[in-house]
Amino acid sequence: MLEFARDQFLWLFAFVGVFFLVYFFARRYRRARVTYGFVWERVAKKLRPPAWKRLLRTIITVVVSLTLLGSLVLYASGLGPPREEETPPLVVYLVIDGTPSMRTAATGGARRELAIKRAAEIMRRLGERDRALLIQFRGGVASAGRWLKSTDQPGELAPTDFAQPDFASLRGLLAGPLPPDVPVSPSPQRLAVWLGDAPPPLKEIIAPVRLQRLSPRWFDCGGVPCAFESIGVAAANDGVADVVYRPARADSPATVSAKLVSGKPPAWRIEDDEGAKLAEGASAEIELPRDLPENVRVVVSTAPDALIEDDRVTLNLAQFSVRRVALCYPASETANALLLDSLKLLLPGREITTKPIATGAREVEADLVVLDRVAPESVKAPLLLAFCALPPALGKLGAPTRAAAGLYGTPRSPDDFTVPDPALISAREVVPLASSDALTPLVTHAQVGTLVARGRKDGDVLYIGFSPHESGFLFVPAGPLLLQRWLGVPRGRASLPPLVRYNAATDIKLSRAGKLELELAQGWTDAQGARRVEITSGPDGRLTLGPLEQPGVYRAQIDGAVAGEITALWGDAREQSGEFAPTPPLDLAGLRPEARRQDWRDLFPGVLLWIALFALVLEWLLWLAGITD
Repeated sequence: MLEFARDQFLWLFAFVGVFFLVYFFARRYRRARVTYGFVWERVAKKLRPPAWKRLLRTIITVVVSLTLLGSLVLYASGLGPPREEETPPLVVYLVIDGTPSMRTAATGGARRELAIKRAAEIMRRLGERDRALLIQFRGGVASAGRWLKSTDQPGELAPTDFAQPDFASLRGLLAGPLPPDVPVSPSPQRLAVWLGDAPPPLKEIIAPVRLQRLSPRWFDCGGVPCAFESIGVAAANDGVADVVYRPARADSPATVSAKLVSGKPPAWRIEDDEGAKLAEGASAEIELPRDLPENVRVVVSTAPDALIEDDRVTLNLAQFSVRRVALCYPASETANALLLDSLKLLLPGREITTKPIATGAREVEADLVVLDRVAPESVKAPLLLAFCALPPALGKLGAPTRAAAGLYGTPRSPDDFTVPDPALISAREVVPLASSDALTPLVTHAQVGTLVARGRKDGDVLYIGFSPHESGFLFVPAGPLLLQRWLGVPRGRASLPPLVRYNAATDIKLSRAGKLELELAQGWTDAQGARRVEITSGPDGRLTLGPLEQPGVYRAQIDGAVAGEITALWGDAREQSGEFAPTPPLDLAGLRPEARRQDWRDLFPGVLLWIALFALVLEWLLWLAGITD
């Protein structure tokens, strides 16, 4: 096939046009006086130039023709070394380390950000026929995008991946099909470049001949040579490496032991649920006081350093605690003193806030919200106790009516507490539950309908159809006992461990069979992995939690009811240390091979063209001198 790409000598053909212009200019027509005698004299003599002049002109013409035509044919046909001797194109696989240690701060940004910049710099050094492929890990599995040219951008940086890289998937990508626009002859040279903070655990090999200048150290990745370049410099990091919580026993208090990467004692702080400091210090073993409130947080921390994500670990020790109680009542009345006193007896030491509710009230928020015959449009609370009123989202109520004692069916008890017998409760006014998809009837009156119902929708809801003002619900033992048993259920859910390792399995036993839902509330920004987990326990309430895909603080719910928070701990001494042996940067000039020395196959078409040009000039000079006709 003709190859007209080789044009470094083709500009010389322009001199051929110059020769013909001079020739036609010299042979232009001019006026001359010609007599018949002159004409007959020329015809009679049959003047011809000497034979040697004709021979010289013919030889020069043949030389010009042969060399000019030969140069053109050889050059157009691609005379030169065979394709097998040409420099093969490069197929470069740019592997970005996405482990947590790549988030370590360095000059110019985090290491992971410097790695993607370095990948772009390597791509700009590639040739026109070379191609690149950016490879990053997602869930430990190597994944890649489209083939890239030297003028393209490498693409977006993948989120941090906590899973260990799967080298089998990486080898599969490196041995995959080549890009379709890369010539197959000569065979392309595959090359992997690993950008990270520590070399991959691969077998070392001898450097490829062509790429010896690129790096002195090479690894074998499924038959593809792999070079490594460290990103950034080593930076000291002293994160929280391990935390262990031991609950209180009869003979010993609860303790929290913590260990830093450096072995130094960490700083710790105990806070209540509103962030107020209860105690603080610096030690590897933290003994928790016995008189702490029910809902506290233990924060273990170290000074900020190169990797800020592992500088702080928070343990929420109380899975659920009622600290704030909101009692809502009609704005036209005063708070029911009997109901207020009952709540103080059931929940001693709690902060109880009375909230008069007018028509159109929108939202009330607390740990326990008590509705006394009036309901706002929305309630945000893990526990909702409703007397003769419900938010619209939970159901509809019937008309107020009278109810006599002793007309109840058998109470229906849920799985986690027993409903007492309400036979002695009488009321001058009750409000039955008309319909609800969220509440399950527990106590039903033979004439009126459902008077006690319970459900879980954004919290645990208990509806009481007995009015606190016009019933004996708070006077007889069955009423307060029902409330006491219901309030005891959230405390029974405190079997969830406050701390687990994110990459380990933990056996848990719930107080009853149910579904545990975990949702990541506080985690690493821009990290991979599922943020929501659902686990259904066995009939005895046992389940296995983990491994999880991300560390952080998870909000836990059991069958839709709030059950507290679980901290999934990340601890990896090697990743957290921040120490590694930096390697010299790759010599990117080694990506471009040394120029091949030219031989006669490269020079021969040009030599012929210069001979043709010299012969043309010689013939022109001889003609100007009158030596040739």
